[in-house]
Amino acid sequence: MKKKRLLVCLLMAWSISGCAVSTKLPDQPIVYEADSNGEYLYLSDNGKTYVPYCPFKKSYLGDCIGYYDSPADEYTESARIYIYAFKGYSSAEWIVDYDPDINEGMVMREIHATVIPEGLESEYEWNQST
Repeated sequence: MKKKRLLVCLLMAWSISGCAVSTKLPDQPIVYEADSNGEYLYLSDNGKTYVPYCPFKKSYLGDCIGYYDSPADEYTESARIYIYAFKGYSSAEWIVDYDPDINEGMVMREIHATVIPEGLESEYEWNQST
């Protein structure tokens, strides 16, 4: 009986750990700069600007490639937001930001990206590709 209970506990712990998203940064992570234009937050790195596109799904997450530190404001505390490659696409055009503390994130499109991943539609009229 004790062995069966231990086995059940181990299986539950294993299944729960499989749901977590790894926030292990690479040895030389990209540190993105976050800024706002008054309408939305955007990220920049090395001459590229990434704008919000649509909410993320965990299946979109590739490798963790960097982060940005979100400053505190009157509504939220500061937080480290992790940046992931969008699976199957170049991080020069598509990235995903993810906050593990609240399990939320956003697909971000580099403003000059023209190839839209299948199944994605922008949540924002101003960000519709032409």
